[in-house]
Amino acid sequence: MTDGAKCGRNRRIRAELYPEIEAMAPGTVITTATLVKKYSTGSRHVNSHCMGDLLRELDTVERVSCGVWRRVAV
Repeated sequence: MTDGAKCGRNRRIRAELYPEIEAMAPGTVITTATLVKKYSTGSRHVNSHCMGDLLRELDTVERVSCGVWRRVAV
């Protein structure tokens, strides 16, 4: 698995997504469907699998079920 350094789309999403996740209070429930709607644009197509991969990189979120994540305190 790569760190995504070669993918400009993921690098740009990380720059926006990670600060947003870090600002959330512990216990906040996050769905990949909501994030996909927010971060997909006309030229940037993001799917649930991609968003799940980006969330999996964070130590501050845990997977609850398919497409559902929870912000946790570290």
